[in-house]
Amino acid sequence: MRLSEESPAIDFLIDVSGPIMDQDGNRRPLGSGHDIGAYEYNGVCAPDQDLTGTQSSNVEYESGGYISSDQTINAPAQVDYNASTEINLLENFEVKAGAVFHAFIDGCDTESIIAPPITNRR
Repeated sequence: MRLSEESPAIDFLIDVSGPIMDQDGNRRPLGSGHDIGAYEYNGVCAPDQDLTGTQSSNVEYESGGYISSDQTINAPAQVDYNASTEINLLENFEVKAGAVFHAFIDGCDTESIIAPPITNRR
């Protein structure tokens, strides 16, 4: 069963190692955590996102506008930013050794053209 916009199962599971794709082939997670069930909900796209703090688990952030970030991404996380207009990496943005970061400019719910990952090997 697919999730509705109001479902409490959206982004419910944090810090889990589960499948990286749902039954439709969408990347998981599409928000701050995995959705419960076989399908990752992707019906609503945030207009703009300003991200801060530390990310230590796999996550994809999507925006119908821009993404601006000064996050620290720790290993073993893989973090994807997918925005429609621009991605701004601020002065304190950092990808720690062993973490992987991808940036996409193609908006929400579309097939991505993947740029090479930025991997910090310090």
